[in-house]
Amino acid sequence: MNFHYISQSEITLEKYLAWSSKPIGKKAVKKQKQRNLISIMGIMISVIGGGFCLHMGYTDFVLIYLAFLVAFVYKITIGKRKAGEKTFRSTLAAMGSDKWIRTITFGSNVQVSDNNSTATFKYSDFKKVGENENYYLLYRDENFVLRVEKGSFTTGDESQFRDYLSSRIKNRM
Repeated sequence: MNFHYISQSEITLEKYLAWSSKPIGKKAVKKQKQRNLISIMGIMISVIGGGFCLHMGYTDFVLIYLAFLVAFVYKITIGKRKAGEKTFRSTLAAMGSDKWIRTITFGSNVQVSDNNSTATFKYSDFKKVGENENYYLLYRDENFVLRVEKGSFTTGDESQFRDYLSSRIKNRM
């Protein structure tokens, strides 16, 4: 098979955590906003409830609200990172490797290989091409976005990559 472009990069823990903290798909963004809203509401209820109980002299209940406050603050700060680290490590374990190498080849189809698993997509599967400062973004739908890291090309002229994609993927979103 003749490949016009090949992108290869290592998915590190920091890169994975950055992806997790900044979702791109519409559904993922909505889900993250909902989780953040629930956590913020939990913090507010804990503070207001704890303050009310303290004012009324219910010291036992103040401790319960304080525990909830600590739990919600943990969830927003440390908990997100811990969950991301756990998911990343279990993904590496499932791959049977200590490194996560993603290779994306662009030929007659788009082929995405993560160590020992491969998925193949037709160009017609993608509905939109975009980019940000670090990635070219291939939107399959509002919930699935393939990130192609800029500067990761081992084959092909990256300066012509955007035009190459635009000639094969028509924006239909």
